Amino acid sequence: MTGSERYVLPDPQSGPDEASWSFFQSNTCQCTQCRKMSGSLIFHYHTAKNTEITWRSQATCAEYNSSPGCFRAFCKECGSSIAWIDRRIGAKASSKQDPLTGNF
Repeated sequence: MTGSERYVLPDPQSGPDEASWSFFQSNTCQCTQCRKMSGSLIFHYHTAKNTEITWRSQATCAEYNSSPGCFRAFCKECGSSIAWIDRRIGAKASSKQDPLTGNF
């Protein structure tokens, strides 16, 4: 984790509207792709809409098409997973993210 990727997510304390709370939908996945990407049997992630993520820096961000309509973002320098992105519904954030700010 090089610290090259930076983003900000909305503060859930800023109001009870649906947009500020959608990040707190937590899920798990046990599909083969998520197990390979995370290196664990059960991958835990948080969901955020694409419109809720403000990228401060994407200098080393790259992505590849992992399945129809879906992409996996990663750091080109160290290979760390950043996000699983479904262009139709939003981004499923990596388990390494902090609820308010992140540093990869």
